[in-house]
Amino acid sequence: MDSRVAERLGDMIALLSVLGTTKVEGLALHGRELLSAAFWWGLAFLLLGFAEEFAYRGYSQATLAQGMGFWPAAILLSGIFGATPTSSSLWRTGWTL
Repeated sequence: MDSRVAERLGDMIALLSVLGTTKVEGLALHGRELLSAAFWWGLAFLLLGFAEEFAYRGYSQATLAQGMGFWPAAILLSGIFGATPTSSSLWRTGWTL
């Protein structure tokens, strides 16, 4: 993690603690449970990364690039990828796209 990101994250947690909106008391998991959870979360994020790369830069980009050229396909898929977090936040509030 970049030191500036870690510093800002620490500042944010400190501010939330001062405001009384959060309380950090320690780790909920210890020992083997902590290692197991870290392993499975790490594996999940690794698989998510592979899935995103395949979906946005693998088959989709190769197929679109054949029909419309590399740069138009890259720009289109970048726009779709950028809109993805927006659609997932709408999904959490009950909206679907």
